[in-house]
Amino acid sequence: FDLAAGLRVELARAAAGRLADPRLERWSIDEAQLALERLARPDDLRVVRLLTARGRFAAQDGDLDAALAAHREAHALAEGRLDDRAQVALLRVGIGTALYGLGKLKEARVEFEQSLDVLDAEWGPGTFESGRLDFNLAMIATDLDDFDVAEWHLESAIAIDEATWGGASIEVARDRFAGAYLAFARGEIAEGCVIVDEVKAIYEDVLGPVHDETAAALTAASLCRFYEGDFLAALAGYQRALAVQTGLLG
Repeated sequence: FDLAAGLRVELARAAAGRLADPRLERWSIDEAQLALERLARPDDLRVVRLLTARGRFAAQDGDLDAALAAHREAHALAEGRLDDRAQVALLRVGIGTALYGLGKLKEARVEFEQSLDVLDAEWGPGTFESGRLDFNLAMIATDLDDFDVAEWHLESAIAIDEATWGGASIEVARDRFAGAYLAFARGEIAEGCVIVDEVKAIYEDVLGPVHDETAAALTAASLCRFYEGDFLAALAGYQRALAVQTGLLG
């Protein structure tokens, strides 16, 4: 039973918020929860891992308050039980992500900045996890109109992800998509649209045409077509993105 519970928790962690299939994700989390409850071990640290999965799923499902609560509970449980400071710091990323989604940008920035400080101190700079935090901090800085800081963090994220995954990876495509967001915020619409059209092809190739992230890229591309005056192409793109998002997320 112990091995089965562990495998179900890992399956839930791998699936939650990542498969673009809410029914399967919810099923995997609930099954893992039942498996852990059967063991009747309240101090089992796998509860922390399952809470992070539940938080990611809740965020994907649009329930950001539930996501924030799950991530905060996971962090609180780990803080008293885990000796690895970096692993505990990583749990704050979920808190920051939920806060960002709720529009609490300055609170989210604190979570990400403090997590990044711990990771760089414990593991050294340039890790994949540090790159994700740079990405998040770039998004927040963009929303706060702190464009120079956003560009600095984005360049750091791209450098880390190119070294880790390669220039044609989905990780770098996500970084560059954030660069388009930054360009739009600066009023550089044409420059942003060039980036969007390039990364949309990577999203479709790597994630497939029926994925919520691909739909987000399609939406951005449709916005570009609108600003270019190609209204029929914009409408077609929006309709395609809507169909994907409705089919996946309801």
